[in-house]
Amino acid sequence: MLESVKNFFERIRNEEEHVRRRWLFILSGTSMAVVVALWIFYINIIVGRPAGEEETAAVASAKNPGFPQIFGAGIRVVTNEARRQLGASHEITFEKSEENFQLPPEKLPPVTPTPLP
Repeated sequence: MLESVKNFFERIRNEEEHVRRRWLFILSGTSMAVVVALWIFYINIIVGRPAGEEETAAVASAKNPGFPQIFGAGIRVVTNEARRQLGASHEITFEKSEENFQLPPEKLPPVTPTPLP
């Protein structure tokens, strides 16, 4: 497998400039899409679903919902979630580290002065 990947890149190296540039865009775009997909997946896991999901599902399942209904449901979900987040108590704690990376003076090696010219 690794050998075939090496051969693939070696073949691309030996191609003309326009072919190498085309492969650059293809491989860069593919890797970017993979990173964005993983990022979106991660965000969905961390953030979770908003509290008003039932309301948006009801609007979405309605027969031919219009723009005002969809927009209004979205605004209600966002404001409800913002109220919930703002109403929650947040606490920040600062703790001093117990580690001290300074050597005591008796353990420091002696420093000899160097005269300047």
